[in-house]
Amino acid sequence: MKRSEGRPPLGLRGKLFAYLSLFVLFAVLLLWLFEIVLLGRFYMVTTKHRLAKAGEQILAAGAHSTEEVEALAEEIALTEGACVRLYLVEGNRADTYLSVDSELGCVIHRLSGAQLNQLYDAAEEKDGVFARFQLREGDYRFAWEMEDGTDYDGRVIDERLVYARLTPVDNRSLFLLIDTSLEPIEGTVSVLRIQLFVLTLVLLVLSALLAYLLSRRIAGPLSRLNVAARRLPKGTYPEDYREHGYREVRELSGTLADAAAELGKVEALQRELIANVSHDLRTPLTMIAGYAEVMRDIEGENTPENMQVIIDEARRLSDMVGDLVALSRYGKEGVPFTPECFSLSEAGRELIADYSPLLRKEGFTLTVDIEDGCFVTGDKSRLGQALRNLLDNAVNYSGDRREITLAIVRREPYVRVEVADRGEGIPPEERERIWERYYRAGGNHARSVVGSGLGLSIVRECFRLHGARYGVDSTVGEGSTFWFELPLASPPTECKEN
Repeated sequence: MKRSEGRPPLGLRGKLFAYLSLFVLFAVLLLWLFEIVLLGRFYMVTTKHRLAKAGEQILAAGAHSTEEVEALAEEIALTEGACVRLYLVEGNRADTYLSVDSELGCVIHRLSGAQLNQLYDAAEEKDGVFARFQLREGDYRFAWEMEDGTDYDGRVIDERLVYARLTPVDNRSLFLLIDTSLEPIEGTVSVLRIQLFVLTLVLLVLSALLAYLLSRRIAGPLSRLNVAARRLPKGTYPEDYREHGYREVRELSGTLADAAAELGKVEALQRELIANVSHDLRTPLTMIAGYAEVMRDIEGENTPENMQVIIDEARRLSDMVGDLVALSRYGKEGVPFTPECFSLSEAGRELIADYSPLLRKEGFTLTVDIEDGCFVTGDKSRLGQALRNLLDNAVNYSGDRREITLAIVRREPYVRVEVADRGEGIPPEERERIWERYYRAGGNHARSVVGSGLGLSIVRECFRLHGARYGVDSTVGEGSTFWFELPLASPPTECKEN
């Protein structure tokens, strides 16, 4: 049967109450089953087990010592409230070997010859038999039954259980009879029935109260967290999601609070990204459109210089798109990663050879400290791009001093790369955020000479892909040093200078 579409599913409170109530009902049913329905069977099984165990002990002692078996039989008779009779059987003759009575009314002393023979024959066929004898009202003779379940008319005045067992000893046999009274359990069952009825009512009331308290304790915080979580898609990020209670509820509230804080940061970063992208796109597009209009409308302005401006701005847009594509590729799983052993020293020298003419033309002072033999294992193209982006960042933020330093040195067991500038530096509270997309320290951004503003984000993803250690050391007013470390390739003889 399908649930109606308009009917909401049962909540945590309802389920908790239902499950706890079902558990209590199940427990009560088990009590009724074992204490009322099966009490008589358990009592009979336990009594038979005790008599059989006592019979084994007496027969084992009777096969060795008369004095020992007499003492043991008296002890068992007093402990179990039973009567014991042991016969010594030789041929067709049976003599009483032992007789102990702990109470009046033992049936084993009133057995007729036919009944005694019947017990003997049954014990001879099986390894121990039981027989029940009942004294009924109006008939003071004991009626006996070899199998449970045979009832006679009339109220039972007394009922006894007899255990018979035959054990051969040398050329003779020991025939044991143990007799004990079966206590009537009807009165006990009646008392238990009343007790269980009261206990059932008490348990149901307590379970309802406990279910209410637990549901309020557990479901209450979860309901409030659910209400708070519904505000997240609407862009509402409450500062406090903290709930008290059980450990799982506290952990869930903490996770939700952290998620809300991160979503707030993401939304703020998204707004900042849109603003920065708009700024970085608007400037080159405006220049391209402006120079193109001038070249179209004014005669003689179709000069190589104006054409070069349009080309430079178009390349700038192309570089920005390329950086966005590169950054998005880092966020995807299964991006091709081709590690190889190569000389980072040689790669750095090649990069400096490309940069030096441009930097000198722009008035930069470049200091290079590259040590030979700095071999690493990684994706050469990606690490080259990361190093190029660090240099671009140093160029963009070098300030009026225009001094840049590149160092690639061995610091066993690592190769350390440092790119330093003498710019304004980065405040301590902003050093973690500079790696985010389009975040700029201090909110100030000079239009880049090269690059797109995504360089440090690409650098961070590259370092994470390689498992490199990285960071930035900066002093406000003195400049910043970006660094990263990669394990030194071992053995370096496997690498060749490029």
